[in-house]
Amino acid sequence: MKLNNFNGTVNEIIELNNVLQNNGLNIRDFLNITPKKIISKMWLFVSIGAFVVFNITMVFADSSVNLYLPLTILTITAFGSVLFIIHHNHEKISLTSIVCFVGIIIMVVSFKIMTPKQTIQTVNEKANEYIDNHLINKKDK
Repeated sequence: MKLNNFNGTVNEIIELNNVLQNNGLNIRDFLNITPKKIISKMWLFVSIGAFVVFNITMVFADSSVNLYLPLTILTITAFGSVLFIIHHNHEKISLTSIVCFVGIIIMVVSFKIMTPKQTIQTVNEKANEYIDNHLINKKDK
C-alpha cells in the first residue's frame, strides 16, 4: 500500500501510526496529508435558499418575460452549487443522486414542463416499471 511517499503493508502503516501517536505526533503531518476542507453549511443554506427563491420566481414568471432565461440559468447554477457542496462534503453518490433526483423534479414543475400531478404520475409509473422489470424478475431467476 502506498501513502504519498511511504510504501508499506497495512500492518506497517498501522505500526507507524501507533509509534507516531505514542510520541505525540500525527501521521498526517508525517505523510504530508492535508485533510479535506469542508465547505461551510452556511454556503449550503445560501445555495438552497437561492434555489428555492429562483424556483418560486420561475413558477410565477411568464416565459415571454425577458428575465426568464437569466432566471433559468440562475436556478440551474444554484442547483449545481447545492449538488457540488453536498457531494464535496459527504462524498456519497447515493445522497448526491437523491438530491439530484428531487431537484430535477422540482425544476420540472417550476419550469412548467409538467404539472405536479403529471410529475407524480410519471414518477409512480417509472418506479413501478423499474420494480417490475428489475426487482421482481431477479427473484424469479
